[in-house]
Amino acid sequence: MFAAVFAAAAAFGVDPSVSQEIVVNIEVNVGLLGFSGEGAWQFELNAGELHSLLERLLPERRPSCGPEATPMGVTYKLNYHVVLMQTGLARLQRTLATGMRSAHADEHGVYDVEASAIEEHFDMLYASYFTPHEQPGGAEGPSAYTILVINPNKGDMAQLADLPPAFSYRYRYNGGARRSGSSYSPSAEP
Repeated sequence: MFAAVFAAAAAFGVDPSVSQEIVVNIEVNVGLLGFSGEGAWQFELNAGELHSLLERLLPERRPSCGPEATPMGVTYKLNYHVVLMQTGLARLQRTLATGMRSAHADEHGVYDVEASAIEEHFDMLYASYFTPHEQPGGAEGPSAYTILVINPNKGDMAQLADLPPAFSYRYRYNGGARRSGSSYSPSAEP
């Protein structure tokens, strides 16, 4: 049986005694919203510099397995596309501010934002900056992974929704992650 495998491998120019490395290219979109001086603390982030940093720090990933962390025969090569999103922050801040609900009676100035209620806004942001592509050959899974990094200005949000000047908020997804019997304090140690 092994003779047939070796013969077939030789016919295709593959040496079966040599481990074959599989390289998988993964496209990673990074959208930056609120990093052109209009977000919190008027922070500015250069998309080109972030792109270079990502390429330098994490150009590829080779997973391993087992207690000895044996490298697997696959390498994921990460191709980054960093975009400084120039529009959409004001609408996002309005959506967040109007979606805030007081967390608990004993937590003054703490609000919850139901993330599932604002998903549509993130979908629109994604669609305006990134074009979804189909996988070649009908393969399953996304053709690119997208990370949206947002930096809303809480001062602007407080004015939009008549919130106290010093407030904090947290995201919930479908009402999850509530702490029972404990009070949340932004300054408390975990």
